[in-house]
Amino acid sequence: MSVNESLVGKFLVSTPSMQESLFSKTIILICGQDEKGIVGLILNRPMSRPSLRNLLLELKLSSISSQATSPIYFGGPVDTSRGFVLHSPDYKGSDTMEILVENQEFCLTNRIDILSHISEGRGPQKFSFFLGYTGWETSQFLEELQENIWLLTDGRKDFIFGKEPSSQWKTLYRDLKINPDCLFTTSGRA
Repeated sequence: MSVNESLVGKFLVSTPSMQESLFSKTIILICGQDEKGIVGLILNRPMSRPSLRNLLLELKLSSISSQATSPIYFGGPVDTSRGFVLHSPDYKGSDTMEILVENQEFCLTNRIDILSHISEGRGPQKFSFFLGYTGWETSQFLEELQENIWLLTDGRKDFIFGKEPSSQWKTLYRDLKINPDCLFTTSGRA
């Protein structure tokens, strides 16, 4: 496995070996990659805390759009007080990053003004709000792939918005025609 090719837009899917881990049954969208490492967002881990609407009220934003009823997602264990909005390309801020998944553009913005725009109904049509992100140094990432901790696969645009988070992991394995119960996460040595 080489990280010379872009992995942005691909999915990292946890294997059953991570059952007791924070990453158990997670799907991570790889959002960024450079020579230092890789960053991503966990797509299927809604938080039990209040909805985005409640967060916007806490921030004392003037008006709250009906769009703001979505849950807040746990994006990963790194910098959990930092927010990210994964959204449709109909909204772009000065620091918006573009991510291609199955040749469809999605965007990632982490400036607070997007929350104001969402609260006023001027934000993107589709979005998910995340707190925190996942990150790996390149060597750690390659080691975890070699140890079969993760399955690296092409991203699926239908998993970005709209699928039931609690069933996404099983659905993705089923669609890949892989029974996760039959995966061996250790390898032998000859």
